[in-house]
Amino acid sequence: MYRKILSLILISLAIFLNIGCGGKPSKGVRLPKNPKPIYVPGVTPALPEYRIGFGDVLGIKFFYDPELNEELLVRSDGRITLPRLGDFVVVGLTPTQVDSIVTEKYSEILKNPDITVQVRESAREVVYVFGEVRSPGPIEMNGRLTALQAIASAGGFNLIAEQSSVIVFHSNGLDRPTAQRINLSRVLDRKNLSENIVLSGYDIVYVPKTFIGKLNIFINQFFTNIFPPLFNSYIQGYNAYRIEDRYDYYMRFRD
Repeated sequence: MYRKILSLILISLAIFLNIGCGGKPSKGVRLPKNPKPIYVPGVTPALPEYRIGFGDVLGIKFFYDPELNEELLVRSDGRITLPRLGDFVVVGLTPTQVDSIVTEKYSEILKNPDITVQVRESAREVVYVFGEVRSPGPIEMNGRLTALQAIASAGGFNLIAEQSSVIVFHSNGLDRPTAQRINLSRVLDRKNLSENIVLSGYDIVYVPKTFIGKLNIFINQFFTNIFPPLFNSYIQGYNAYRIEDRYDYYMRFRD
């Protein structure tokens, strides 16, 4: 009796294990393999080339003149100093562009220079969150960072924060800074997720306590009256020089 019951249980178990989701017998479970990304020239869009930033470390290698090899820090003024050439701006340029410039300049004093420019170390970039958040100040970027993620890293909104009128200032250090108003209350309500923009290094996210009506007027007030005390309170060290170099451009263009 017990043997029959045990046999029935084993048979039922075997049938259960061999039945697929559609009720048909299956030869075994095969997990789908994740396809590897393939770059197809002319079809797949190429990724943009890296652009050199403040604090990056560049390696300048001379194949025929190794005594000129250098590792250079991109200073807070966006420049590097090369032997026999002096200073020139590299911030905002790609390594390929710097390679071409350096090779052209050295061809005036060296015969057929063979030079390679590499980014040996990328500076860790930060964004700054000010205004009605619990812990204002710099937020280190580790990959992709959205405005809402930055605010969350700063402790989140205060109770009096105006979530519908968050201002993001952006400058790449070369062009005129831009300002953009984003409505994060619509993001939190899942009505418009596109308002939760992706930030770039040294962007400033400002959370006001009241709605900002005229953005142009507020920009003047921000860089004249609001930003200076925030800058002195929350930004220190080398990052202070880097962000100051970027945003002092605004004072040149605001009129």
